Amino acid sequence: MHHGTYGTADVARLLGITPATVRKLVQRGQLTPCGGTPRFPRYDRGQVGALLANRHGRPAA
Repeated sequence: MHHGTYGTADVARLLGITPATVRKLVQRGQLTPCGGTPRFPRYDRGQVGALLANRHGRPAA
């Protein structure tokens, strides 16, 4: 179990986007892997939460 991180599929589901779009966010520097492997990266829950808040027009806490 990975505490404090999400996998690509989790991020895609939470943001309502595809895994391919998650990879595009990484390429654009909007999301940074914080662990895992190159093939199965993990993303920080705080960073994902901030992206989610920004997508819904709310400032990140």
